[in-house]
Amino acid sequence: GNMANGLNYDVSGSFGYNDADFFIYNTVNSSLGPNTPKDFDPGDYTQTEYNFNVDLSYALPVDMFASDLNIPGAFELRSEEFEITAGQTESWDFGPLADQGFSAGSNGFSGFSPEIAGDWNRQNTAVYLDLETDVTERWLVGAAVRYEDYDDFGSTTNGKFATAFSITDWLGIRGTYSTGFRAPTPGQQNASNTSTVFDTAANELINTGIIPPNSLVAQQRGGQSLEEETSNNYTAGLVFQWEALAVTVDYYNIELSDRIAVSQEFNLTEAERQALVDAGFAGADNISTFQFFVNDFDTTSEGVDVVVTYAAELFGGSTDFNIALNHNETTVDSYNPDLIDDNRIMELEQGLPENRFNYGVTHLQNNWRFTLRGNWTDEWFDSEDGVTYDAYMTNDIEVAYSFDNGITLMGGGQNFLDETPDDNVG
Repeated sequence: GNMANGLNYDVSGSFGYNDADFFIYNTVNSSLGPNTPKDFDPGDYTQTEYNFNVDLSYALPVDMFASDLNIPGAFELRSEEFEITAGQTESWDFGPLADQGFSAGSNGFSGFSPEIAGDWNRQNTAVYLDLETDVTERWLVGAAVRYEDYDDFGSTTNGKFATAFSITDWLGIRGTYSTGFRAPTPGQQNASNTSTVFDTAANELINTGIIPPNSLVAQQRGGQSLEEETSNNYTAGLVFQWEALAVTVDYYNIELSDRIAVSQEFNLTEAERQALVDAGFAGADNISTFQFFVNDFDTTSEGVDVVVTYAAELFGGSTDFNIALNHNETTVDSYNPDLIDDNRIMELEQGLPENRFNYGVTHLQNNWRFTLRGNWTDEWFDSEDGVTYDAYMTNDIEVAYSFDNGITLMGGGQNFLDETPDDNVG
């Protein structure tokens, strides 16, 4: 709403709930022998979130500026909970045959034991203040600052500065600098599970686990309580507008520190395996490898975005053309080789295409709409099989007719030229 003194306000609240309920059929808990069931309920992962926001804005007239000084500000209260619900007893139990080497827990995906189960909460509050104005008819300046306090991480202050300048009526420049912050989620700090996967090198099935980074076994391999990610972000760009033609070219640079990711796989020693068994990790008696979340590497991502749009009157109707190009490179600046392996580095640096291209053409004529669009993707590296896959392009076509009664009939084809990427060699 709007108050009589010109203050605008927006008060909102939200609630979110997500439950991942695991199940596994047609398997066994070998350690239970003939008493094992074949279907299991391993448990649940549940995330619950509450948000409350108060947003305010006020336009303050300032004689020295070409426009009012716009002053937005806000308060946010956020609460989140991550919960692990224990599975049925047979999904995690160490049966009487466990001492003979038979695997405990439901084979394929072991259930969550009561020792692993629990709930973890976090509350944080935040306030921000933003100032933006046209200093002159051609020069816009904006600045913002945000303070946030976490009950488990302390506080952080981040800011942003943005400016745009119109050199002429058809050419302008713009740029921003900002800092960023992301706290690890309670799930990343506390999630645990055991899965059976196929080891392509050994050509056999093995059990692998995700364990909390501050658990005793993880700490012995360099694990520790997760810290926040931080970033420095820069952008600079040109804006060109000439009648129906618009072109934007923007460079961006994102420096990320202490990135959060899953560690490399570690082979378990017998002592570590027994420690996991004692801690209640179902299936740990025959786990071969384990991983945990870490934030032990820094990256720089930089690239260029180019967007071109053009509107024309063609064939008695109107036609819109748009082209978008992106070039993006990620470089790992530093990492801990004891926690992150070379394969993960290649995945970070080459796992996404460096170049992408999209185009779209939409023609409107009377009640008809004709659309043609395409997407080209550069080559990329698959860390699972160690292969670099070639670039490829897909094209879509669509025709629509809108009746006067409001009903629209559409038909078309996605990837109508039947282009597909290379077969996965794995």
